[in-house]
Amino acid sequence: MKQLREMHRMSELAVKDLCVSLWPAEPIPDTYFGLVQKLQEAPLRIDAIKWSACLEGAMLAFAKTMVH
Repeated sequence: MKQLREMHRMSELAVKDLCVSLWPAEPIPDTYFGLVQKLQEAPLRIDAIKWSACLEGAMLAFAKTMVH
C-alpha cells in the first residue's frame, strides 16, 4: 500500500509539471481528477504547439531565402 501511495504522489507531481508546461498561464487544478481531465485536452494543445512551431520555422526559412 505504501508503494501505491508513493507511485500516486509521483504521478500527480509529473502530471502537474506537464500541465504547467502546456498551460503556463492557467491555474493548476486542485484535484487529481481535475488534472486528469485537463490532460484529456493535452493532445489538442500539443498539436497547436507543433503547428505553431512549424509555421514559425517555415516563415524563418522563407525569410532567409528572400535575403539571399
